[in-house]
Amino acid sequence: MHKYVLDTSAVLANLFEEPGADIITEILNQAKEKKVKVYMPFMTIMETTYILIRKLGKNNAEKVLSIINKWPFKEEHSNRIWCNKAAEIKALPGRRSVADSWIASLALLLDAKLIHKDPELDKIPNLKVKRLPSVK
Repeated sequence: MHKYVLDTSAVLANLFEEPGADIITEILNQAKEKKVKVYMPFMTIMETTYILIRKLGKNNAEKVLSIINKWPFKEEHSNRIWCNKAAEIKALPGRRSVADSWIASLALLLDAKLIHKDPELDKIPNLKVKRLPSVK
């Protein structure tokens, strides 16, 4: 069974109907039908939350988050193995955020495909990725 990890950029692309939203919708539909597994790292949830609060205000953000919480995904929280893998990713040459290191390392640990828009994530060794088109 295919496994996917959603980066914040993928979640936001779906919410704001950016290029690639159809890809996320299709993956979520397949997850509803139990054809694929979708994972959402705690860091994706945190980043999505603060971005929505900034863009929409707290009350509207909470409404949108209640919609996201109905999506068919497994929420993943930190553990020591994941923490160590995130540290290894952060230590690699190149620039990537702490959040991106956590998100990408979960995809590596799960042998899942990371759905994202961030070019720096494409440079992580052995990471399976599906890069969504950027907003023009």
